[in-house]
Amino acid sequence: MIKECSNCHSKISFIEYYKHYFKNRFIYTCSKCGTVHRSTTFSRIVTAIILIITILYSTTKSSSFSLNIFWILIYFLILEPLLLQYERKD
Repeated sequence: MIKECSNCHSKISFIEYYKHYFKNRFIYTCSKCGTVHRSTTFSRIVTAIILIITILYSTTKSSSFSLNIFWILIYFLILEPLLLQYERKD
C-alpha cells in the first residue's frame, strides 16, 4: 500500500487510497501533485500467486459457494490492497 507520494511527500489517507484502488487498482494518481504511481511487477506476481492459493484453498476445503465468495472478497478488499507496492511512473 502506498503511504505517501514519492514526489510531493504528502500523506495518503486510507480512504483516499481505497477510492483510487476501486477505480484502477494498479495505478494511483496523487490528488495534490498529479504524480502517477504504478504497482510493481513483483507485487503483482506475488498477489496473483496468493489469489491462486486462496481460490484453490477455498474450493478444496469448502463446499459452500458463499464461503468461497467470502474468501475471494476478503482477498480483494483486504489482502491485495495491503500487499501492492507502488513506484513512480516516469
